[in-house]
Amino acid sequence: GARAAGAAAASAETVTFLDSHIECLPYWLQPLLFHVKQDWRRIAMPLIPTIDADNFRIKDGGLKTLAFTWGMSHYHIHDKIRHRIEELGQDEAAKNPDAPTMSPIMAGGLFTITKAWWDTLGGYDKEMQIYGGEEFEISFKTWMCGGSLHLVPCSRVGHVFRSNEFWQGQVYTVPGALIHRNKLRTAHVWMGEYARIVELVIPRLPQDKPLGDLTELKALRDRLKCKDFNWYLKNIYPELEPPNLAHAMTGAMRNPKFNCCLDTLTTKNQEIGVYPCHFEHGTQ
Repeated sequence: GARAAGAAAASAETVTFLDSHIECLPYWLQPLLFHVKQDWRRIAMPLIPTIDADNFRIKDGGLKTLAFTWGMSHYHIHDKIRHRIEELGQDEAAKNPDAPTMSPIMAGGLFTITKAWWDTLGGYDKEMQIYGGEEFEISFKTWMCGGSLHLVPCSRVGHVFRSNEFWQGQVYTVPGALIHRNKLRTAHVWMGEYARIVELVIPRLPQDKPLGDLTELKALRDRLKCKDFNWYLKNIYPELEPPNLAHAMTGAMRNPKFNCCLDTLTTKNQEIGVYPCHFEHGTQ
C-alpha cells in the first residue's frame, strides 16, 4: 500500500511512519532517531497519548507497551513487562521509567525504522490487504530475525480516536475476512505449530478468500535464519501461555433443537452462556 510505496521511494537512512489523525508533540522525533542510531536493527515507537476527539486536548496515558491474545488482538502489558525488566535488572530501564522498554508488538501505525532494516525484512507482506495484521508481522520478524522493538517514552505522538457519540462503527467498511486473512498469513509464516491455536480462535476464511501463497515469506524467514516462535515465547513474551491441545477436542457444543451453542460471550473468568451458533470459532 501507500506505506510500502513511500518506504520504497525513501532515500534517507531512516523511515518514520505516521497516521494522518495524529499530532506530534515537541521534540518527538529526536528520541526515536537516537534510539535506532544505536542499533540499525531496532524499531522505535513513541508513547501514544489519546487526543480527545471533541476538544483535541491531550489526555494522560495512552498506548504504551503492547502484547496480544491468541486471537491476535492487542492489550496493554506495560506494568508486567516493566516488572520483568526490574527482576532481570536489564539496562537502565530497571531504574529509569523514561528509558526505552522492550515491547512484544507495536501498535502498527507509528514507528521509526532504519531503511536498511526495513529492506532486510522485506517490508510488509505484499499480499496483505487494507490493514490489520501488518503490526504482528513486522513485530515478529523483527524480534525473531535478530532485531528488537522498543517503546521510547520520551517521544510522544498524540492520536485521535473517534468518540462513540458521533461516530458509530467503521468510517469505511473493511470486511472482517480480510483482516482475519492478514493475521492468519502472519500466523502460518511466523508462529509455526502455534498457528493452529490462532485458527481455533479466528473465524474461518470464506472460500473466496484463500490464504494465498506463503512461499516467498517462508523463504525470507529461512534466508535470514530467524528463530522460531518457541524462542519468541520464551524470551520476548513468556506471559503468553499456550493451551495444551495434545488431547483436546475442538469445535462448538451445539443444542440441535434450538441451534444454540455454548459461548464465552466475550467475558473473561465469568460463567459461559448460550448464543445462536455461528460456526466461526472465536467465542464458541
